[in-house]
Amino acid sequence: MHSELLLKAAAQFGTGTPAFYSMPGGFTRCDYGEGKSPALLLQCINRRTIPLPENIIGNYQLIKDYLQHQRATINMAELVQTHHQKLYWMDDYENFWLAFELPAQTAHHEVLGQPATAYSTAKFFAGFTRSLTGLDVALVSMIAPGHHELGTIFQQFEAAISTGKVMRLLRATHVISELRQRRYLLRFSNRLADATRYPTRIMNHDAAIENLLFSSGNGQPLLVINFQRLMPGKFFSDPGELIRTGVSPVDENSTAWEDIAVRPAFYEAIVSGYLDGAGGLLTAAEKQDIHFAGLAICCIQCLRFVTDFIRNDIYFSTTYPEQNLNRALNQLILLEKLEDYLQSTHHFSAEG
Repeated sequence: MHSELLLKAAAQFGTGTPAFYSMPGGFTRCDYGEGKSPALLLQCINRRTIPLPENIIGNYQLIKDYLQHQRATINMAELVQTHHQKLYWMDDYENFWLAFELPAQTAHHEVLGQPATAYSTAKFFAGFTRSLTGLDVALVSMIAPGHHELGTIFQQFEAAISTGKVMRLLRATHVISELRQRRYLLRFSNRLADATRYPTRIMNHDAAIENLLFSSGNGQPLLVINFQRLMPGKFFSDPGELIRTGVSPVDENSTAWEDIAVRPAFYEAIVSGYLDGAGGLLTAAEKQDIHFAGLAICCIQCLRFVTDFIRNDIYFSTTYPEQNLNRALNQLILLEKLEDYLQSTHHFSAEG
């Protein structure tokens, strides 16, 4: 992020001469100096990814008020107002800026360092959704419609192939072929239309460790700090995203193909943590299909990356020409490794 733009953003929310520190999850820590405004976390949201970021504020206020009324033990970080008493600032490039309070004695992590942390993180996200059970999902705005709708994302993938340039399609042949063989995940997605067995719930939809603040004392999760996709959805989204981002020792940008793996202790910690955090919330069908969660989200992210590659990299930021294709291959390998693990350890059947 350009330093001049960061300075302008920091000036909207606090007073002092700020020092900036890059943090996990795209956040920037802003320290204004002793005797000045308290430290905070800045988040910049691009309208290309979230067309109506104003809905984030509406959802935040609705859910924050509900949690306070319910006296919930799980909560969200406090948004900081600008000097003009707004909860966001829009810059000249139409970037949408939020600032979060950074309470004392908190920590912000980038990776699930231990299975115990994976368990507590998954349990926290499940507890967050459980805390919102009584809130009418119809009141919550759909910030990113279709975000985890596999059928829609498959259609976008096929549409991109139909108009894609030959050279890009040739380079992506292997990924395209393998994804077309994952139709069993479409069958799983189609089952989710049964609202009795698979209720629509309020989910974070970006469940990852960098989107929480932890206690620096006992190491437990304290607050959700990212809710740019906090909206209604289906049960698989949050556990699936935790599995996708947490079970492999390398992230989605890695091209060390041989290092992509499923770490059993992390996988089991995420699943058990999520089920324990959900308590009696999940239906019998949701519990039965819990192992589809990671598979579906890995497939979705692979589809997104290869679709963007075919479309000439118009959505995800890249630093070299074939990065989106390599990201797609990374996610495909993780999907394959996850399939192998579930078949060998949980006797998983693609038909559910």
